[in-house]
Amino acid sequence: MAAVETRRVKNGGEGSHRRQERPVTFAEFGLDLKPYFTEFKDHDRPSTFAEFGVDVERDRPTVDTLVGPYRKFSKLNREEKIFLTTCLLTILATLGLTADRVAIVEAASDDFTFAILLLINILFCLFYVVNGVLGEHAYELFVFAFSMSVIFVYCITNFLETSDDSVELARLIIVCIFFPFQIGYSITMGVKYKRAKNLIFRTVGANLYLQDLCGNMYLFVDLLKVDLQLETSMVILVLDDGININGFEKIVLSLGLPLGLMWNILGFLALRFENRILVVLFLATGWILPAFITYKFIDLSMRWEEWPTKADKLLPTCIIVCGILGLIIRVFLVVVCVHLTMNFGHGLGEKVYGARKRTDTTDNLTTPPVRRRTRSRRYLPSRPFSWPQFSLSSSRQQPKPFPLDRLAERSLSGVG
Repeated sequence: MAAVETRRVKNGGEGSHRRQERPVTFAEFGLDLKPYFTEFKDHDRPSTFAEFGVDVERDRPTVDTLVGPYRKFSKLNREEKIFLTTCLLTILATLGLTADRVAIVEAASDDFTFAILLLINILFCLFYVVNGVLGEHAYELFVFAFSMSVIFVYCITNFLETSDDSVELARLIIVCIFFPFQIGYSITMGVKYKRAKNLIFRTVGANLYLQDLCGNMYLFVDLLKVDLQLETSMVILVLDDGININGFEKIVLSLGLPLGLMWNILGFLALRFENRILVVLFLATGWILPAFITYKFIDLSMRWEEWPTKADKLLPTCIIVCGILGLIIRVFLVVVCVHLTMNFGHGLGEKVYGARKRTDTTDNLTTPPVRRRTRSRRYLPSRPFSWPQFSLSSSRQQPKPFPLDRLAERSLSGVG
């Protein structure tokens, strides 16, 4: 006992030895962190960043909405901010000049119809550029570039016909200065978004298969918007000839836009919730617009001789072009919808449009671990496993001993 006490005293005592190995605390430096762990939280839950003054939601680059994740305007780079700002100012200026043109032109003329059509397509372009940049929808930027090109050509041709109009001149100046830059840069930005897939990576992770499916889902949603744009343009062009349309066409056109909007919402909900019943209903009602377009093509072909000049044939030609584009978009919609339906079961709609996934810690606290089913005891061998008995062959027979006596006889005979 005396030797043990001497050893303790020599080493500074047991208490002092433990005190030297104890880690240093913040309290020894005058930092009292106890209020952060006792006053602002319960003892049975982990601490959060908000309790330490860190706003995680404010620092996040994206915002989750009902129609998918979107980037914040403050998180855009300088080029994207300049592009988006100039596009908004240019489109709003063109929209105002076009609205002034609608108020001046006579309602019975073709210029009024094309002005209304231009007004609707400018609104779609405004939506495309905002949604395409904030949501990184590459296909919407491509559609934006195509729509802006059509508006650019129309503004030039319309000014050549009415060169003495000051409103047309002001709109032409704005279009010629800003539209070429915006068309080229929107295509460049769309290609960059399609290759980088930054927002898709934040949404579904690093799984390349899910990234491709997410890109196809974005393509499907963008095609729905283009389909609605073409359907609206088709209705405006057909309604211009209000004298020659019959009662059947009036009923179809009056129900066309509401049914088209409902059809687009149905397609979005079918892929959002991965519901095959909604997909079947979506595909079963997708023939209505192609049927009307086919009927209108036949009607225009029978009445083609009623328009002797090229100016008279301009409106029917626009109807035919719009109908052809509508049929092409509708075929692509069906193909992409079938492809996405065949890949249901990955929870893609919930990842893209649903709530954020819970962390693994929360899942472990709420969900018990799943145990794998093992083989029944009657199928196990009766004796314990031993390494000498291990064999790769499926037969349970013991291996025969090697004939050492025959080997000895052969060796002796060879020597003799």
